[in-house]
Amino acid sequence: PVDAETMRAAALDGSIEELMVWHPVQPGDFFYIPAGTVHAIGAGVSLIEVQQNSDITYRLYDYGRPRELHLDEGLGVAHGTLYP
Repeated sequence: PVDAETMRAAALDGSIEELMVWHPVQPGDFFYIPAGTVHAIGAGVSLIEVQQNSDITYRLYDYGRPRELHLDEGLGVAHGTLYP
């Protein structure tokens, strides 16, 4: 488990990548990611993301890209537990 302050610090310094559990994928794989699950899409992966029409994405980290982060909002709903 990761608490909100640890997750915030890791998002800010980039070490959040080391907290993720990375899974090798191949065509046809399916992952169910419940709301509040911190997740990432690795390099070279193309996917279809099926979700309810909510237009909400909270970005905690963006691999050095200059896009807006949403740390307060994202940490407010993020589950700091291991994905089963």
